[in-house]
Amino acid sequence: SVFPGLLAAAPEPQPRCTRLSMAARRRKSVASAAAWLVVSLLLFRALEVERPQRWPDAQAFAGTSIGASLAGRAVWTSRFAAAPESVDGFPWLSVVREGVADRGAVVVWQEAAEAVAAAMQTDLDQAEAALAKAYGWKPWAQMNKPAYLTPELPDPGQIKEALKWLVGAPLSLTPEQLRFAMADSPKVYLGDPRPAYEAALEVAPEPFAGATKFKELLLREPLALKLNWNCELTDASTRHEELHCDGHCVNCWRTVTPRFLGKVLDGVEV
Repeated sequence: SVFPGLLAAAPEPQPRCTRLSMAARRRKSVASAAAWLVVSLLLFRALEVERPQRWPDAQAFAGTSIGASLAGRAVWTSRFAAAPESVDGFPWLSVVREGVADRGAVVVWQEAAEAVAAAMQTDLDQAEAALAKAYGWKPWAQMNKPAYLTPELPDPGQIKEALKWLVGAPLSLTPEQLRFAMADSPKVYLGDPRPAYEAALEVAPEPFAGATKFKELLLREPLALKLNWNCELTDASTRHEELHCDGHCVNCWRTVTPRFLGKVLDGVEV
């Protein structure tokens, strides 16, 4: 033969019975697919007929609790899917939203953000930015999500109680004043502000002692709400001889009072 290699490689012809059985299997498969298609079309037509009876129009559906819930979820889904450049002024906010979604806390975040936005009378981006700063999400996002940082999740119920107290007596903060406070020290205002207020007022030095003067200070220096220590009022004999304070500088009035008065602490600006 001229092409012995090709002839050797050619498959042997299949028996006629084998070819017939293969053709039968193919016909059976086609018939099954056609049957499933018919069933699917019938189900689809049935659903199309039923839908107008249950939801006459889009407006009626939106008026139901299910429709409202789905609409709200759609809004927040689109917000969480936004690109970083679409969040004006907060390029890191999309990273925060991604982290919140990974923790399965979109609903919790949504409820907390809506409560903050309503109290401050601002948009949701501003409210989310306040939450991100208060609960450690902002530095986590800005530092490229380091594993050693674990941001907290907000408690919507606690936040609502905190906001309710802030807008009532004795502070009676306006939305504008709330926005100013949240931009400066959101954690103490969204956490548990009432005991923080009482502790700070108790050890506030002159000229900030008293509810009226303390509120005046808070309106221009919101961080004063977290000052729950004053080493000027403690016993100096209980300290180490090389120390002239109690070591609570982050929350101590003595550390920041000079700045509140436009002065310096021990010759160092603070």
